[in-house]
Amino acid sequence: MGELWPDMSIFEPISGYGDVKRFMVRALNASRPVHVLLSGPPMSGKTAFLMCISKLPKSAYFNCAMPMLRHKDLGLLLFHSRPRYLLLDEIDKMPRDWVMVLLRVMDGETLITYVGDEYKKAQFNTWVIGACTDDKVVKNELPKLYNRFKVVRLKA
Repeated sequence: MGELWPDMSIFEPISGYGDVKRFMVRALNASRPVHVLLSGPPMSGKTAFLMCISKLPKSAYFNCAMPMLRHKDLGLLLFHSRPRYLLLDEIDKMPRDWVMVLLRVMDGETLITYVGDEYKKAQFNTWVIGACTDDKVVKNELPKLYNRFKVVRLKA
């Protein structure tokens, strides 16, 4: 059975935001990864977009504000899940040691990490879709990361 490509129906649970939905479908179906940062006030639909995308095969969703993620190795998480779509809610709160790994993934570079009792390396063809309340925080604190995103600002 062939791979299913997302269409507008993926965002059916979300009302409004027609332009954003069309943009996201184009981004998700692009031949090369398109990294998107959804920004907007609470209740503007950022997490709803991520939740819709998380239903796609090969998606991995992480809420970066969860304390249990503070001690997780992003490289190890990626090697285990091999996501096509990496969804990072509250990306401005992600552990700072994740940044270099994320930059390598977004740039299509080889990632090397310790898995089990050996080093593994791989390249990921992964779309990174993040969400945050204020993209200025990401721009000011994580400028190298911010510059790799197409920023989409949502209004409540």
